[in-house]
Amino acid sequence: MLIDHIDHVAKVAGINHVGLGSDFDGIPSSPEGIDSAADLPKITAALLDRGYSPEDCRKILGENFLRFFRESRPRPNSCRRSPRSAEDRRPAAV
Repeated sequence: MLIDHIDHVAKVAGINHVGLGSDFDGIPSSPEGIDSAADLPKITAALLDRGYSPEDCRKILGENFLRFFRESRPRPNSCRRSPRSAEDRRPAAV
């Protein structure tokens, strides 16, 4: 079932927009067959069995998140305004 969801998102949004995260603390149930972090390699095996390339698996399992965070983080000086000239600081004539 989990792999079916991954397939659907990959078809709708594209492989570069699929990402998985895991948090086994406090969830009432986990995906079928994934009971702990030790089971995560099953996802990779299932993706490869469905024909996903190793590169696509790496994207799904973390590279897409890393790219997103890298591209989304604030860059130095990106929020600063350019210095205004003295003329820009003059009050408008009324």
